[in-house]
Amino acid sequence: MKRILGILATVVAVSALIWVILESREGRYSSYASQPEPPAPQQSAGASLTYNFDADEPESDSQSCPWKFAQLH
Repeated sequence: MKRILGILATVVAVSALIWVILESREGRYSSYASQPEPPAPQQSAGASLTYNFDADEPESDSQSCPWKFAQLH
């Protein structure tokens, strides 16, 4: 019984130590957080969006495709 209580106390102590370390690190990096994005506009209820990928014309601009994929053309 003492062995089980010792293991349990050790697990609780290690968990508390990890929690304290993680909480102390949180404040250090908070100034580097990025600004939140604005929310997407609300869609009307029941409306659906249909997009025809076959009718989409690819752009001839090399900036529209990453370099490694542009080499495949």
